[in-house]
Amino acid sequence: MTLNPNPRIYIETSVISYLTARPNRDLIAQARQQASRELWEARERFEFCISPEVIREISAGDTLAAQERLVYASQMTLLTGSAPVNQIADILISRHALPSLAYPDALHIAHAALYGMNYIVSWNFRHISGVQQRRHIEAVLRDLGYAEVAITTPIDLLEGEISC
Repeated sequence: MTLNPNPRIYIETSVISYLTARPNRDLIAQARQQASRELWEARERFEFCISPEVIREISAGDTLAAQERLVYASQMTLLTGSAPVNQIADILISRHALPSLAYPDALHIAHAALYGMNYIVSWNFRHISGVQQRRHIEAVLRDLGYAEVAITTPIDLLEGEISC
């Protein structure tokens, strides 16, 4: 068995959504779509991982769009759920790293921590990628004894990894 030397990246739902989204006139959405495509094109440099929560989320909505999202997801490593994932998510909520309504986002973070991801890549600034959220999430995970999982966007990851 050979070890994968590439960084392990937890791909949160928003990245897959931007990757497969229809063209948009909004400049921010266009930039996120482009960065998501560039990350996908650089996938040989990383091991992309998702959780059952990502599958659940990308399966919702328009049937054709969901099918396209699932095609991309099928090319990523699926992390299985386990009791510790729910325990970590519960602690993230109880310590106010995320609001209780963001339990699905807590599951994303819990999977990434439990499975030793190097990064969580997300466009979800409200609950995951915002500066204050990241600090609080990272502090709780540190307190629980998990190795640091850097929370980033595709743009920041690509600038930090590919340009090095």
